[in-house]
Amino acid sequence: MNNHSELYIAGMGMITPVGANVEMTSAFVSSGLSGYQVSEYKNWQCKPITMARVPDDAFPEICDELDTSEEMSDQIARMVLMAHLAIEEVMNAYPGTAPLPLILSGPEIDTDLEVPFSSSFFELLAAQSNIAFDRENSRLLGIGRAGVINGIDMAFKYLDQGHDYVLVGGVDSHEDYDLLLKLAAQGRITAEGSSDGFVPGEAASFLLLTAKKELASIINGSVLSLSIPGLSHEPGHLKSEATYTGDGLAESFKIALTNADEPLISCVYSSMNGENYWAKEYGVAMIRNSIAEDVIHEHPADCYGDIGAATGAVLISISALSLAAQKCEKSHLIYTSSDTAYRASIFLKSSLV
Repeated sequence: MNNHSELYIAGMGMITPVGANVEMTSAFVSSGLSGYQVSEYKNWQCKPITMARVPDDAFPEICDELDTSEEMSDQIARMVLMAHLAIEEVMNAYPGTAPLPLILSGPEIDTDLEVPFSSSFFELLAAQSNIAFDRENSRLLGIGRAGVINGIDMAFKYLDQGHDYVLVGGVDSHEDYDLLLKLAAQGRITAEGSSDGFVPGEAASFLLLTAKKELASIINGSVLSLSIPGLSHEPGHLKSEATYTGDGLAESFKIALTNADEPLISCVYSSMNGENYWAKEYGVAMIRNSIAEDVIHEHPADCYGDIGAATGAVLISISALSLAAQKCEKSHLIYTSSDTAYRASIFLKSSLV
């Protein structure tokens, strides 16, 4: 049982294929433009794969310690550098000096990668960014898109112990040719001539959270608060042979609605990525929870691609700026679905101060 019913956003940071920080990414998404580009990678039919990538010139130099590390692959290197930049932005809002715990979401652990995502990432990130973390209370979640909102659930429990702040975030990249070929063989990624697939992306995004309203960031006269998440599982997920019913997301919505005291929803931000597969569970969840059909549905992967484990923090940050810009008290529902069973939903509310 959580002692607090909501957490407040005290800081945000991100880098995506369409922006070097939170404001740039939000502005690009609002414009409706796309950061998609044809890559040098080709699928099994020798057709170029469309991707959304952070420009190479956006990255800082990699430190000497990491440059020679056996833990590094091109994919992990990009993830470390993206996380470095996003962490720097969010830490600008942290007034303290003590190391913070980091609840970090990464690629799903059953994904075949050249170098697996593991707890060594904390050491790599600390070496690159020169930022120390509270390792005893830090956690790693290898569950993909739903990881950040699951991490926020863990943040509630940590902050219930009386701590002032915690970092929650995610980082992911599809910069792994073997992974791209595997996804292409499954018919899942966009290439020339394909109509049902996603654009592989990459990003890092972090939230500085607090249970104390007086420590919250004030954005355009508003404070932004997150309710206790609704977490569930879909038995018939993409990697399961069970029947896909959409029950998992519907249950996640139901729990999130209960935890947020049945708020009026003005917009839904989702992890939908262009694959037709995800439309079914969204429809089921909306109908079963009696959410109005005319609610605005935002799925920014149309702009920056599928950014995997970074999705939750990016959606929350974009939603936060949108709510603050409206200068009114409204709520957005944000949900994320992993390729595996994990389904997660959360409400973000703006309050005028």
